[in-house]
Amino acid sequence: MQCEAIRRYSPMRRRQRPQAMPAKRCRKARTILSVDDDPIILMNTAALLEDLGYQVFEAGSGREALDQLACRPEIDLLITDHAMPGMTGSELIEAARALRPGLPVVLATGFSGDDFIRTRGLTRLNKPYSFAELEAAVGRAHG
Repeated sequence: MQCEAIRRYSPMRRRQRPQAMPAKRCRKARTILSVDDDPIILMNTAALLEDLGYQVFEAGSGREALDQLACRPEIDLLITDHAMPGMTGSELIEAARALRPGLPVVLATGFSGDDFIRTRGLTRLNKPYSFAELEAAVGRAHG
């Protein structure tokens, strides 16, 4: 299997991004895999995480995410949408944890499902979320 960087770039992305946050906001360099089937949400989440100082890889599906996890040992946090076609966030989490037991996960969702979240030690991020809510969820997931 050959790994390739999967990034989505848009000319608008650079013009509309807020100024980078001061370096003190990033407590420790981390590498995050962000997964969402909506390219706008995926792009914005990645931009916010980058503004916090994280290295971010993006995947538009559960299958892409599993490929990234298999190829990129530096990924140490998974943020995934729940409602995705083909493979739900719940299914992705199960498969990801089979590859990487103990991988911290943030499940971004607008749906209930607290039993699933609680029994698997996940961090919940309610959609829609703000910059501060995303930052807090990442912090909680890393412990």
